[in-house]
Amino acid sequence: MLFLLAGAVTGPVLGIALALILELFNDTIYIPEELSKFTNLRLLGRIPKLTCRGRKKLFNLPVVFSNSSYSSFSEAITHFPAHETLDMAYQNIQILKYPLHCQTLMITSALNGEGKSTSTLGLAVSAAKMHQRVLVIDANLRNPSLHSILELSNDWGLSLLLLEDRNSKVNDYLQPVHPAIDVLTAGPVPDETVKLLTSGRMKELLEIFTRNYDLVLIDASSILDTVDARILASLCNSIFIVGRMGKIKQSELIQAVEILNNLNLVGVIANEASKSQRMYV
Repeated sequence: MLFLLAGAVTGPVLGIALALILELFNDTIYIPEELSKFTNLRLLGRIPKLTCRGRKKLFNLPVVFSNSSYSSFSEAITHFPAHETLDMAYQNIQILKYPLHCQTLMITSALNGEGKSTSTLGLAVSAAKMHQRVLVIDANLRNPSLHSILELSNDWGLSLLLLEDRNSKVNDYLQPVHPAIDVLTAGPVPDETVKLLTSGRMKELLEIFTRNYDLVLIDASSILDTVDARILASLCNSIFIVGRMGKIKQSELIQAVEILNNLNLVGVIANEASKSQRMYV
């Protein structure tokens, strides 16, 4: 009986102590506000957690090659991924009032699997709803995903355009997916990614794109996995980081921010954030 009583008393105490120890060594971020707290960056928005069914519906985008495919702009936009928090994020970015009329906005994360592509597509929709002409570029040349999500061909794309002669027709590489949104897929995986991105051709292409689009969204690779996103970041007007709640770690986030600190880092977006968690800007 004494042993049972001792166990009943010490068990919960040991359990609480173990939980506190585990919490002490766990630097995973679960609350969106912590993204801002640890980086001193604006929390631009949150993306709620999607179910498998919702995710399938979210990415089931039609391929559109002419405005006549839809009876109205409003009808077309309903087929695309959208959420009010992404509209808010886009507005928050606009409020910053960058001096350039056309922005090149790079979306990245500390590591893979944070939800960069979801955020990119959502921001494209938010901009299109506000009468902006948008180009989405899959610049994750080593591990591209937008062509799979949008069910587009990846036989041609950014990698081949970087290799082509400067007089090549850029429009031949673009794939319209909406009356206001075009996509440049990553293309075949190149042998020398760093050499391509630092050749000067990427900067030239961005200058061409900014003359023809109101917004250029760049779905880049993660900061800590490769050097590719760091190269692209130096070419963009603005950058923001996506962090998945329950996955992103404080140490990883801080390291990524330190790498981008001297560039145009705008803010952070919380992915798979709980609806009950409050957001502030």
